[in-house]
Amino acid sequence: MATNDVATQLTLYSDTLNITTLPVKAINLQVNPTNGQVQLQWQTTDEINTASFNIQNSSDAASFIDIGIKDAVGSGNNEYSFIDKKLVSGINYYRLQTVDIDGRISYSKIVSVNMADKQLFSVFPNPSKDFANISFSQPIENAIIAVYDM
Repeated sequence: MATNDVATQLTLYSDTLNITTLPVKAINLQVNPTNGQVQLQWQTTDEINTASFNIQNSSDAASFIDIGIKDAVGSGNNEYSFIDKKLVSGINYYRLQTVDIDGRISYSKIVSVNMADKQLFSVFPNPSKDFANISFSQPIENAIIAVYDM
């Protein structure tokens, strides 16, 4: 009977696998533009040791910046919301960065809202005589308004 050279040189190794769970199993992120702002709402399922959510914004869906943070409940199924008042004209992209208590990070899907067709202000009545009202769709800190008689 012939010996199996491969089998006689076989060495078995054993290793321990550390199986970890993500801080959140599912995030349902939605964006709703209202009154010149964007309200972000999300629901989580099976939060486990979740520490916080970093709300992130981008104008190109590639380079994101943190625009806010929400502390997480940390366990169970939960609902959260955040309002972005500092919009840019055009498409605004959003995602959530989920951070667990051990510092591990995961990301939600990217969602977007187009603010290109939103008026920044309106003037009424139009035409006007003697006076006109100017209404802004979002808070304005510094504005220079010039009125000309045509």
